[in-house]
Amino acid sequence: MPLVARALGPSAATTMRRAHAEIEHQVSRLRRLLEGIEPDHVAPEDVTELRRLLYGLYAVCRLHNSQEEQDALSLVPATATPPAQPPVG
Repeated sequence: MPLVARALGPSAATTMRRAHAEIEHQVSRLRRLLEGIEPDHVAPEDVTELRRLLYGLYAVCRLHNSQEEQDALSLVPATATPPAQPPVG
């Protein structure tokens, strides 16, 4: 995180920390749900809640990964023209 904060500024690091906290929160909720389910009796509302948590976690992770990719790409210097290819033949 310190490297990202130096390269992109403190707001980018803050956004990433918040996303990490949300992912940890969602995983914690998922863990509590799974620990509370009796293996011999899974209620329909447990399945609904499990599905809801998994879809939410998936969405947060996709968004976070997209943000990280975008931030990483912003650190790559843009080139005006691609390097010339040697003639073939």
